[in-house]
Amino acid sequence: MMVIIAWLSFWIDSKKLTARMIVSLITLLVLALLATALNATLPPVSYTTAIDVWTGMCVTFVFLALVICVFASYVSSSENTASQNTAEQNSIADEPVGVPETKSTLKTNKYKNVFQRFLELKLSKKIDVIARIAYPLFFFLFNIIYWSSNSSMSDE
Repeated sequence: MMVIIAWLSFWIDSKKLTARMIVSLITLLVLALLATALNATLPPVSYTTAIDVWTGMCVTFVFLALVICVFASYVSSSENTASQNTAEQNSIADEPVGVPETKSTLKTNKYKNVFQRFLELKLSKKIDVIARIAYPLFFFLFNIIYWSSNSSMSDE
């Protein structure tokens, strides 16, 4: 559940670093606390147990969400400063001359394919979109590997 809550931080705007950091840090701290409390209740052993692998990977996923959020916010702020610098250089008050959009051009713009719209996004938004898709997929893949290996161990 904590991994899913950390995944929700990708849905917060990358310009709102404080909100993203709070969600990511609180989930990381709660998960670390849960892992510590769980290990305190188990008898000490000299080998790695399945619960150690599970909690370790969950902490890793939540930490990666934190790193991705920080990176996306950094890229977003650098994009904003770069766009402000170009806006100051191009501060001529003339508007672009062009053909006004008609209903037919608006319909074609509305129905652009998803890949084309993805390519037009800023880098920080691309990072968020990729993370929104890849993060749960990799966690699902980890679950398949983890549970299939543990179910085969319990059969032996």
